[in-house]
Order: sequence, then C-alpha cells, then structure tokens
Amino acid sequence: MEIVVVGMGYVGCVTAACLASRGHSVIGVETNESKLELLRKQQAPVLEVGLDNLIHEFAEDEKLTFTRVLGDAIQPSTDLVFICVGTPSRTDGSLDLSHVERVVSECTSVCVSKQVSPTIVMRSTMLPGSMKKTVQPLLREGEFELKALYHPEFLREGSAIDDFNHPPKIVIGVIEEQHASQLCTVYDGFDAPLVLTSYEVAESVKYADNAFHATKIAFANEIGLFCKQNEVDAREVMDVFVLDTKLNLSARYLKPGFAFGGSCLPKDLRAITSQNRGFPLLESLLESNSRIIRSVVDVVDKLVYENDLATVALVGLSFKANTDDLRESPYVELARQISHLRLQIFDPLVEKSLLIGGNKVFLESQLPNAKKLFVSQVNADIVILCHQTSESQIHSWLSAGVYIIDLVGDSNIGHSPFYFGLHW
Repeated sequence: MEIVVVGMGYVGCVTAACLASRGHSVIGVETNESKLELLRKQQAPVLEVGLDNLIHEFAEDEKLTFTRVLGDAIQPSTDLVFICVGTPSRTDGSLDLSHVERVVSECTSVCVSKQVSPTIVMRSTMLPGSMKKTVQPLLREGEFELKALYHPEFLREGSAIDDFNHPPKIVIGVIEEQHASQLCTVYDGFDAPLVLTSYEVAESVKYADNAFHATKIAFANEIGLFCKQNEVDAREVMDVFVLDTKLNLSARYLKPGFAFGGSCLPKDLRAITSQNRGFPLLESLLESNSRIIRSVVDVVDKLVYENDLATVALVGLSFKANTDDLRESPYVELARQISHLRLQIFDPLVEKSLLIGGNKVFLESQLPNAKKLFVSQVNADIVILCHQTSESQIHSWLSAGVYIIDLVGDSNIGHSPFYFGLHW
C-alpha cells in the first residue's frame, strides 16, 4: 500500500520505518526542520534500538521518504494516512489536542482540494469521545467526509520495533467494520489478537493499559517503602509475590524501583484525573510517585548534612536506559530538587543526542543550566545510580569512599556503610 505517516516522533518514526520494512511505500511528514534534516540524511531524530538501520535501509530503497508538506505527501494513490502527532498536557492536566486539530483540518483540506479519500488512522493518544467530538467534525466539509479509524499504539521506548512487529494486541476503533479492511490487511500474518471495536473502547484501552502500568509501579514502590522500614529486602518480597501468575497477573512493572516517568504514564494519569475527580487510587498515583522522588532527596540532604559532602552525581538522566527521552523523566525532577547542590550529570546518550522538540523544551524548563552540568567522567562524593551500572564500577566507587544511592537494584553489592539501596 501507499501510506502517509504524519509526525516523526517516537511513534511516527517507528510506525513509518516498520511499515516500510513490511513492503509498503511510506512518506513521513514532519514540520520540524531539525528532525526533517536528520531524516533526509537517513538518520532517526530519536534514539530507538534498530531505528537508524531501518530508516537508512528503506530510505536507500526509496520505500521511505520524507517531506514537510502534507499536500505533497497525499496523492490519489494514497491508501492510509496515519496521524501520530503529540497530545501534550496542559497546565491543568487536560490534553492539548491543538496539534491533532491542526493536522486533521489540514488533511481534510488537502483531500478536498485533490478529491481523494484515503482512510485516516489516528494513533495519537486521546481521551474517550475525542474521535466523535473533535476529530470527526473536522473530517467533514460540505458533502465530503473522510473515513477514520482509531488505532492506539502499544510501543515501549527501547523495544518499539519489536513491539510493532510482535504486538500484544491490535486494536482498531471503527464506526463501520468495513472501513478497517485496508488497515487489517497491514497486519496480515501478525501473531496477535485483532480487535475491532468502537471508537470509545479503543480510546479507553490505551488509558486502561497505562493507568494499570502506573498502578503496578506505584504499588511495588509503596511495598518497597514498607519493606525498607521493616529492614526487609523488597526485591525478594516481590520476587515471591510475582510467582502467583493466577491472581497477581504478570511480573511486568512489578519491581521495586524509582518513580515512573516518560511521555505516557504521567500525562495519561493527569488526563484521567482532570476529567473526573472520583478516582481516589488513580489520583494518588502521582502523589505516591512524587513521594518516591522526595524520599531520595531526603537521603541526599541527610548525607550531605551529616558528612559535610559537596558534590552529587546522577548516573543517567533519561526516563529509562537505552533512550534519550527526557520528557517527564523522574531523574530530571530529582536533579531539579537537588540543583542547589554541586551537581554532575553523566548520561552519554543524552549528552551526545540532539536535544530537539519536546525533549529540549522540557529540559530547559526544568533545568535551565543543564548543559553545564553534564560531565564525561564522574568525580563526586555521592553517586546516584539512575541507570544500570557495572558492579566493578560501583565497587570502585565504594572502595574510594564514595556514597552510592542505588535506584536500580540490579546489582548485588552486599553490605557497605557507603551503600544505600532505595527499597532494599
């Protein structure tokens, strides 16, 4: 098929590259000149395992091309238009759908002028009712109306390509099932349940997933605090807990650790709770998440005060390892709360990446002097492990009398007066 993908962020880039790898002819549309320049050089504008190689391979074969002009991308032969633009949070936690509205309106205008009718596939995360109340009215102009589907993504940063090719489920929201026939063909041969449902159910599934993921993380962290208070290793407790796959579901996310973050979980929780204040558990998740961050700040402040220490280093800043995504990273918030100290940041992936788009805006708003804090080598009194670090490096720091605050818990350090585990 001939497919247009609008928005070359994480979801759009991965969607475009994976569709091209499966034999489709794909045009990516991106208005950010920095991103577009990288894409035209056959480079991914985001850090994602394997994405650079896919873009290079299929751009070379001209199965994947890029433009900033939507009108140049949509042609009479276009079958599907995937819209993957951002839906960021407003200050009150509600969703800002202005990017969606702008792109959908432009798409309709282009299609009217060219008298073409590709199927519109919405991938942007939106609250239930958004398709009918916001998107559908913008797809009509006089007697002209485009068909639209809602197709949520379930891609994890760091494993997004594998998630695209091996999805847990394929969900398509429709008004009439026959409108989904072309999109269903895209997934021929995929080993995953394909669900055709209403717009509202498809919109809600994404929020159910992310709210539950956030719930599991917050639950595991609160158990971690409880265990720590009783001098119990929460890692062992949760290892036993997740053996029950009948009642306790899966082990995914149920691991005591640091606060959750990233571009999905906090935003989606705020969207749910801003719409309805009647969900006590969900409303408490962000507060619980903030408490985890605050507990680490308290440990740092106590160590600095009691031991007359000067310099603190964060090893890792992106919201999780193997990505350069800083949006709503809990480590950025941690850095902000201890920025009154002499602070170092060591994260080669972030330092070497081009900070553009939402990544750049977020970091500058939270840590205006962030670029001055990056170091190529850690030399500090306290090291906070935000990402996995080799045991040999950790032991080297401990031997030198450096205090370690471990937020990861993947290493078995043993007892040391200089070692502080988050929940263990």
